[in-house]
Amino acid sequence: MASPDARPDGSESPTMKELLARPWNVVPSQLVVRRDVFERCGGFHERFITSCEDLYFLLSAREYGHFRCVPEPLVRKETRPLYPKALEREPECDLFVELVRERYGSSADGLVDGFRRSRVKVLRHLGRVLIDEGRPDDARRCLARALHYEPASPRAYYRYLKTFITARAARASSSSDGPGV
Repeated sequence: MASPDARPDGSESPTMKELLARPWNVVPSQLVVRRDVFERCGGFHERFITSCEDLYFLLSAREYGHFRCVPEPLVRKETRPLYPKALEREPECDLFVELVRERYGSSADGLVDGFRRSRVKVLRHLGRVLIDEGRPDDARRCLARALHYEPASPRAYYRYLKTFITARAARASSSSDGPGV
């Protein structure tokens, strides 16, 4: 098998250094892995149940050589509402960061930072959607989690505090509406 940093001609396989530099959008249905590589990796990590298992497996598998991505769609995926799934996945996102840090140390700074930025984007977007839907309590839960990723951001606190104003305004407007309105 080729070295983990070799890139065979025609392959889209990023080097290990590239995989640790930023998050890669990979889903298990895009990969085909030889059984011996799957077994050497230990399969999907048992502590992941609903999230991040594919990302962590990809890193582990890359240690055993290159892979090729299939560019054509192989499956159709039905999207479902993000809330509350996004929040339910958060403990596994923390686990992913913890395991990557244990295994790769500071060489994975780019991956961890990019992963956290992408989580913030998801949670902020979800917060906005939930506010627009008139669900400030749910939005607050998402934006509180975004604060976990960016605790020094005044804008993150502003977004979070805005959910209280939105909730108060919604209650005020519904109580001022008379019966039958």
